[in-house]
Amino acid sequence: MGFMPYKKRSQEEVDAILKELETGSSRWEVCQKYDLSESSLTRIINVSRGLEAEPSKRKAESKIKKLEDTLKERDREIALLKAALKKS
Repeated sequence: MGFMPYKKRSQEEVDAILKELETGSSRWEVCQKYDLSESSLTRIINVSRGLEAEPSKRKAESKIKKLEDTLKERDREIALLKAALKKS
């Protein structure tokens, strides 16, 4: 049986997963019980520790950064073109 794609889990389910890990269950057992991939379990642990932003937030921040960089580059190009037009 394959793993389910990423899904939003309830806070109660996340708390149960973390509690199982604290009681000494192996990561493999927890993954099997809750139908998680290893990377999903790692993401849940990191988010609970405050080490990682939510995936959607991280994607949005990355997209904003990329758009800001594109806008800065366009502004530089416009300034160069204006300077070239003034000289001619």
